[in-house]
Order: sequence, then C-alpha cells, then structure tokens
Amino acid sequence: MFPTLISRLFDPFLLLLVSVSFAAYRSGIEGSAFVTFFLFLLFGIVAPLFFLLVWATKTKQVSNYDLSKRQERVRALLILFPFLIADIIGIAIFFPKLLTFFILIFFLLFGFFLITLKWKISGHIICATFTIGLLLLWYGMRLWPILLFLPLIAWARLELKRHTMGEVIGGVVYAVVIFSIAHLLQLI
Repeated sequence: MFPTLISRLFDPFLLLLVSVSFAAYRSGIEGSAFVTFFLFLLFGIVAPLFFLLVWATKTKQVSNYDLSKRQERVRALLILFPFLIADIIGIAIFFPKLLTFFILIFFLLFGFFLITLKWKISGHIICATFTIGLLLLWYGMRLWPILLFLPLIAWARLELKRHTMGEVIGGVVYAVVIFSIAHLLQLI
C-alpha cells in the first residue's frame, strides 16, 4: 500500500507538471497568464493523455497504469509525441519564454523513448531526479532534504517489482546526464 502511494504521489506526469509550473513561474509568467498557461498544459496534454491511459487500462490495451511492459511504453510514448509537439507549437505562439524548456522536456522524453526500445529504465526516477535537480538549481541547496525523496521513490519502485536495481540506477544516470548537458548549454 505505502509503495503504491509513493509511486502515485511521484507519478512522472505529476513531476513533469511540477517542473513545467516552476519553469513558467521562473520565466515571469504570473497571475492570469499563469492560470492560462496551466489550463493550456492541463487540457492540452495532461487530461487527454490521462484519459487515454485510463481507457487503455480499462479496456486491457495495456496491462496496468504503470505500463510495466516495455513494449507498452514504446506505444504510449509514440502516442505522447504528437501531443507534445502540438503543445510546443502552442508554447511557441503563446508562451515563447518557455519554448526552450519544452524542447528540453521533449528531448528528455525522446531519449527515454530510445532507451525504452531496448531497456525499461524507471520513468518515475528520471522525472524525480530531473525535477529535484531543477529545484535545487533554481532555489539552492537549502532544499537539500528533497534529495531524500529519490531513495524513497527507488524503494517504492523496487518494492512493487516494477523495476530492477539496474533500471532504477539507469534512470538516475540518464536524468543526471540530460540535466548536466542542459545546464552546461545554459538551457536551464
């Protein structure tokens, strides 16, 4: 029960939503513009994909909400990309300050897709590592206790038998590499 709760609280979609929301705030989007942005994000990508995932789970198109089988993830990511590209176009038009960040998220997910073709690394850990890295970069090491969420999430994924230790470590390494490259290129 507790591992499932941890996995739901730190769902990759929720973590990406947190990352993007903080990026929007840091870019200067405030007030009604922030609300508009958040609604755009919610109805443009989160809600459609959530309902698609619920439908796919209920109709047994996928084995479970976590897309535990690697092949299911490949199909799901292929469905995700058109939504993400449409959102990037919308961001370019309505919120251009966030375009670079959304392109970074696209490449984070595209790399995850390429890895998923051969290996099932942890999306929970990738998104948690990336989000925590952003928060520490943007708000300083005074937030260091949030690092403690990483072993908790890793434990939950292992306890639920959704991943092996190698897949969890692979997720951390991948997120750190993408984060480091983005930071070196001053994309974040």
